[in-house]
Amino acid sequence: NYHDLNNKDTHTLGVFTTLERRFTPKLLTFVTANWTHSRVDSDSFQNVIGISPALRYSINDTMVLDLYYTASKINLPAATANPANLDRDSKLQTLGGTFTFSFPNMRSDLTLGARLLNNSAVGSDFDYTARQISGGIRTALPYDVVGTIGLVATRYDYDNLDSIGSNDLKAATGNYTFGIASTGT
Repeated sequence: NYHDLNNKDTHTLGVFTTLERRFTPKLLTFVTANWTHSRVDSDSFQNVIGISPALRYSINDTMVLDLYYTASKINLPAATANPANLDRDSKLQTLGGTFTFSFPNMRSDLTLGARLLNNSAVGSDFDYTARQISGGIRTALPYDVVGTIGLVATRYDYDNLDSIGSNDLKAATGNYTFGIASTGT
């Protein structure tokens, strides 16, 4: 799609808003709406709009359960989506949750999560369902610094990959994250 790239520039602009409502001291609900626009070398690459209702239940002082649903409309403006089965515009639905354990004496949290994804694309080559698991550790370090380590593993099951000549492709990906941030002012 971007055969005439002059630069390696990728720019993304994102806007979101969250509305929160506490029903009880242990139950918090929220709804997040978001919009993102990405450009590659000044060409429009991707637009995403989504909404995500969620709830958070504090089981006790050290355990929290989060459940959420997300619906997103993804537009990938590509004039070259020809034949039609290669059109990647889609509606992505996600259902998931996380369980967080806090360890106050160690100033750390452990979060484990799971998600189910269902992508319904305009082009038949990009319909998939996926299962995802995640885990992460966050800990307070000296000098108001927070360190994080995370892992996300995803198993994709594509429904119909006509252009490759297979009707059953399974793919797996893994993402690892490491981070350090200052919490000081």
